[in-house]
Amino acid sequence: MVMAPSLISLDKIEVKLTKIVSLEGNDITGCSLFSDGKMILSSYEDKKVVLKDDRSNPVKITFEFQTFDIEQIDGSLIAITTGYEGGRILLRDLLERKTKKIIDVDVSNDGIAVSGDWLYFSVRKNGLMRANIIDGSICEVVKGPMSGCAYIAIFGNNLYFTNKSKHTVTCSDLEGHVKWIFKDESILSFPLGISVDNYGNIYVVGNEFSSVVVISPDGKQIKVILSSADGLDCPQVLHYKTEKITGC
Repeated sequence: MVMAPSLISLDKIEVKLTKIVSLEGNDITGCSLFSDGKMILSSYEDKKVVLKDDRSNPVKITFEFQTFDIEQIDGSLIAITTGYEGGRILLRDLLERKTKKIIDVDVSNDGIAVSGDWLYFSVRKNGLMRANIIDGSICEVVKGPMSGCAYIAIFGNNLYFTNKSKHTVTCSDLEGHVKWIFKDESILSFPLGISVDNYGNIYVVGNEFSSVVVISPDGKQIKVILSSADGLDCPQVLHYKTEKITGC
């Protein structure tokens, strides 16, 4: 039996700046923080990903395709979506420094999240799909159009995704059956990047208000935890890992 995590009150959630990382790159659309402290970011316009740690200079990897979102699969293996025109998902091994597999999905692909052997990814007007890492098989999860630049997060058996056009955050199961939809444009407008903490709280970038909000696991409560007063300027993506938040 899988035990549900204990809940924590949103009132107790606060963030504290510990580091500012300066990187060369335009239009940072993907961000992931590994357990060993390494940070990897994708620069969409520059068609590259940047691997950064505290002990060495950034490692830049350039691709033929645009690089929208990025997610760690396991160890040094990462998945990279290729955005509007890419039509494929790249599986790249950072240690071997080579692309291990290319999964042809034949549609635009933006936000991505990993659950077991499956890659869940948003496909704009085609909704949300998943691809098997092992055999490359593809199936629909959410039918019907989603917005461009929709981001995805997975926690347990829940799937979370943003829709910037409808200003919504949706929670469903891994088969796409909706559990709840959050919408309050006075607090969260043009939502983009999304991530989930160890308690099931959902962190979302509000691009229009230059903010980061946290939503309770049941989708009923919300709190602004970062804003333009904290130095945010039209943020796009964030990542929660081992009780740390990285935002870009």
